[in-house]
Parts: sequence; C-alpha cells; structure tokens
Amino acid sequence: MKVLAYIVVLIQAVNGLPGIPDGDDKAYRYVKDKDTYLFLRYVPSSYQMKLPNGEDTPVGVYSEDITKCTNPFVFTLQAGKYNFQISAPNGAGSAKQLRTSEGGQSSTQDVYITDSTSNWLALSQTLKDYKLTVSTKPSPSCNIWLYLRNDVIVTPAPVYKAYVQPSDSSMYVLNSDALPFGFSRGVDGFSFDIMSATQATYTYYKGVGRPFPSIAMPALDCTGVVVHVEVSNLCKISTEVTTNGYSFTVGANNVILATRPIKSYIIFTMTDVYLHMSGPLAIRHLGSCSFGGTFQNDAEFLLKTSYEKPESTTCNSWLLTFVDGVALRRPPTTTTANPSTVTTDSATDETEETTTEAVSSAKTVGIVIGLVIGCLVLGAVVALIVGLITWFKKKKNKTVNRPVSPSSINE
Repeated sequence: MKVLAYIVVLIQAVNGLPGIPDGDDKAYRYVKDKDTYLFLRYVPSSYQMKLPNGEDTPVGVYSEDITKCTNPFVFTLQAGKYNFQISAPNGAGSAKQLRTSEGGQSSTQDVYITDSTSNWLALSQTLKDYKLTVSTKPSPSCNIWLYLRNDVIVTPAPVYKAYVQPSDSSMYVLNSDALPFGFSRGVDGFSFDIMSATQATYTYYKGVGRPFPSIAMPALDCTGVVVHVEVSNLCKISTEVTTNGYSFTVGANNVILATRPIKSYIIFTMTDVYLHMSGPLAIRHLGSCSFGGTFQNDAEFLLKTSYEKPESTTCNSWLLTFVDGVALRRPPTTTTANPSTVTTDSATDETEETTTEAVSSAKTVGIVIGLVIGCLVLGAVVALIVGLITWFKKKKNKTVNRPVSPSSINE
C-alpha cells in the first residue's frame, strides 16, 4: 500500500485588495491615492478624525450615483460646541448644510454632491478635532461617502495579522510547480473552477488571526447559475446570477443587486460579509456569520462548494478567486480511484459476478438437459436391442417347428 502523501500548494500572499484595508474598517473604509472614503451607511457612531493645519477644510461628500439617494439621510460633524449638520436629498443632487456656532447662531449652505473630490464642506478653519455621527443612515441603494484628504487623520481600526506562509516548507509545492486540475494562478489571485474541480471539498491555509479571505466575483455571463459556498460549517453563502445583477444569500439574509458593477469582491470581517463594488463605488452588507474565536485562531479552514445551472445555459466555468493569501492542502493520494471510478468498478464487478452466475447456471441447465437426452437415447437403444433379440428368437423357433413336406422326405 502506498504511503498517504499530503501536498499543499502554496500561494504567495496578496497584499489585500487595492484600496480596501486589511482590518475591521474594510466594512466602511476605502482608500484611493492615499485619500480616505467613509461609507456613511456603515461608518461607526462617533467616528473621530483630526484635520490638519491649513486654510481649507479637506472634507467633502462624494457619490457616483447620487440620483439613487431618494430617501433622507442626516449626519453631523461636531467640534466642541460647533455642529455642522448635513441633510439630503435637497433636490438636484445636493444637500443642505446647517452650521450652528457656539453662541447658537446658525447659517445654511447648499452642498452639491458629485463624483468630484473638490466640493469641500464649509467647516471651521480653526477647529481640528471632529466627531462624525450619522443620525439618519442612507438607504441601501444610496452610495454616499464622506471624502477625506490624505492629511486627515482618522480613527484607527483593528488590523488583522499579516499573512505568513506555513512554516514547514517541505510540505508545499512552490508556485513554479504544477497545480491540481481545476486550479490556476492569475493576476487577481489564486483560482479554482467550481464546475471542473475533481472534488467539492478542500482544506485551505489562511494563517492565524485572519478572517476568511476575500473573493473576487467573476465577470461571466452565467445567468441562472447558483453557486453555494460553505466555510467550515459556520457560514453558508449562495450567489445567483440574475438577468441584470446578482442575488446573494448569507444564512437567512437575502440581498438582490439590480445591476452588475464593473468589479466586485465579497469581503469578510470576523463577523460579517460585505460586497465591495467599483463602478459605482459602493458597499453592501450581505449578512452575518458567526465565525467566532475558534475560526480566528485556526490556521486552516474547510471550504465546500457546489453549483446549480439550468440546462439552457452555456456557462461551463465559474472561477472562485482568492485575492488574499491562501495555501491549498490537497487530500491524500492513494491507490484507490476516485469515487466515480469506484462506483463504476463496483458496478462492473457486480455485472461480472452476475454474468458469471448466469453462465454457471446456463452450464448447469445444459448439463442436466444433456443427461436427460442421453438417458432417453440410451433407453431407446436398449429397447431396440431387446426388441431385435426377441424378434430373432421368435423367428428361429418358427423355423425349427415347421413340418417336413413329402418331397423333402424322398430326397
């Protein structure tokens, strides 16, 4: 018997998603060109920030599709006894800023919300420490951000431990080696094709102190296809490709996205699942998963995948791409064939056994029939011989007992 061999495919660490922090603030924070964007729907309450010294106030409101913000939302930037309250919508893609000073005096100003980063809020130039509070959160379809220039200092968030390759390098196949069937390496990360993988369950290395790695959504026309992903029996995620968008189900929570963004990633914290999108820039909360401290302290996780597809679809590939560092552990290789082959062999063995039994039965029946026929033939021969002997005896007796004629006597 061959010794069981465990092979792990090592994938080099990917330095997270571009612009998405590797910590709990990935749920609401995005970084582009060192500037910070805070998603107002998910930003924590009483979020602290510190403005730099200067004549301007580098804080603005940003959105790439403000027309979808039809429901009211209100947030406040407070510095001491100064309140800067922004409420929207105010018509024509704008908001209204209500400024209240220390003496109780107030003033209003229109704030236009676009995808430009030059529409600054009229904050005080002398105040530096601000607290952000969102009293009325934007609706899920309202992709509204607070834009902060790179010199604004924001509240630090817990950062996950950096991905470190497994220590026992003798157990790994380096990136120059061949990958198992269905797996590939690309620019976005390490991928495997759910529809062509030889098995449904694999074990992966993620490292201690890290959440489940982020997944890139494939840009494929697979309308009607449903993909199921289950993580260590702790989190179940189903993704269905609809006519124009996606439908996500995390546990009992369902989120329908009516459009397909240019790029999108399913990202994970230790407790929640989000969809991070670009084109337009947005974040959606898909649901919660109770990973718990055990998952956080485990270096590996178990991933089980399956899919459903209608007969009419031509989609034959679904790449699940990890954009964070992972290592794949293959199952043990033995002399036993894969389950499908085993099933076929078993069926063949059963067929052979059935055929052998049938042949044996046929031979037995043939022998019996032959014996019966032989006995009948032998009986007929014996009867014929007995009949002939009897006939010759009768004929002989008749010849001896026949009377002699006178002529015969004279002679």
